[in-house]
Amino acid sequence: MATIEELNKLAGWTAPLVKIDGVVEFKTLTEKLKTMKSRPIRDDDIFLCSYPKSGTHWTWEILNMIVAGKAEYTKHWINSAALEHRTGEGMEELASPRIIQTHLLPGHMPELLWERRCKVVYVQRNPKDCAVSYFCQLSQQVREDNPSRQVTFTGSWDEFLRFFIDGNGTNIFVFTFSTAG
Repeated sequence: MATIEELNKLAGWTAPLVKIDGVVEFKTLTEKLKTMKSRPIRDDDIFLCSYPKSGTHWTWEILNMIVAGKAEYTKHWINSAALEHRTGEGMEELASPRIIQTHLLPGHMPELLWERRCKVVYVQRNPKDCAVSYFCQLSQQVREDNPSRQVTFTGSWDEFLRFFIDGNGTNIFVFTFSTAG
C-alpha cells in the first residue's frame, strides 16, 4: 500500500509532504510544529483562524484597520504574524496587540490559547469556492521551500478535488462540513 507521501506525489504534489499527528503537512512545517503547542501567547492576541483561500488576507486587513483605528491598508502582508511560518522568537518581536493568522487545526495550536481566552476570529467560506481558488493558486504558485522549483501542484482538477474531499492532502484539506440547523 502506498504512503500518503507517495499518493500525493502521484497526484501531482511537487512540494515534500509528511504526516504529522495524523495530518499531512508541508515538510517544512515539521520543526515549527514540534514547538507550536508550547509557544507563548499574550492576553491581547487576536487569532485569525481560517481555511486557506477563505478571505484570510482580506479579514487580516480589516482587523488591522480596527486595531489601528484608521481605514488604511497595512504597508505589506509580510507584516503578518502567520503562526505556522514564523519562529517563536519572530512572534515575540511583534508589537501588541498581535493579529496572528493561521491555517492550523485546533489540535496544533498553542495550548495557552485555550487558557488565555484570547480573541479568535474564525473565517469560513463555501468549501466549493475554497477548492477552486486553492487549486488555481497551487497550480501557479512555486513555494520558496520547494527544492524542485516547480509549481506546488501539477495534477489535474479531478485529482485535486479527490484529495481535497478525502482529506489526503495538506492540513488545508481537513475541512469540517456542517449543515445549517
